[in-house]
Amino acid sequence: MLQILRNAMPIVAAALGRKLGVEVGVGGQEACTDGKRIQTPDVPDDPASRDLAWGYLAHEAAHVRYTDFAVYERAAREGPLQAMLQNRIEDVRIERELARPYPGTQATIAAVLRWMVAEGRMSAPEPGDHPAQVLTGYLLLALRHEELNQTVLAMEARKAAETLRQVFPAPFIARLRTLMDEVPGLTSTAE
Repeated sequence: MLQILRNAMPIVAAALGRKLGVEVGVGGQEACTDGKRIQTPDVPDDPASRDLAWGYLAHEAAHVRYTDFAVYERAAREGPLQAMLQNRIEDVRIERELARPYPGTQATIAAVLRWMVAEGRMSAPEPGDHPAQVLTGYLLLALRHEELNQTVLAMEARKAAETLRQVFPAPFIARLRTLMDEVPGLTSTAE
């Protein structure tokens, strides 16, 4: 299956290259993009991994299509916490935008999330983790579950909420929830 996916990627790369002006590479452990090149990780060599490969590709293509990388880079220069917060919010915004014209991407992205949870690559933070990890982990899980209806994350989102309550005071959490309520209305990376 991996060979079939690798053979299909040049076709996908050519199509994306024409439409979005990007290259596509396959290999390694992480998915990422700089707006000019999309890198997707190798996926397991089994039939169930087709949606996993397309889900990674869909998410990164959404960044190419909807993320303002200049704004993104300014946030990253402000520090690692700002970069991580920007990423958590931007991931939710771009996946919501991508699902409008391409609703099928929700299923392939869900395949990625199922795999990540099963492999232990996406899980709720623990009370002993650094507070920044608790905050960003909670945002990752809660926003994806609540705003994108990614039900595969429901249990981890509940665990993350419990950890958040153990680490941060109630007034902080109330303010955070107020700010999170603004996420569905965001229309740009800058917002």
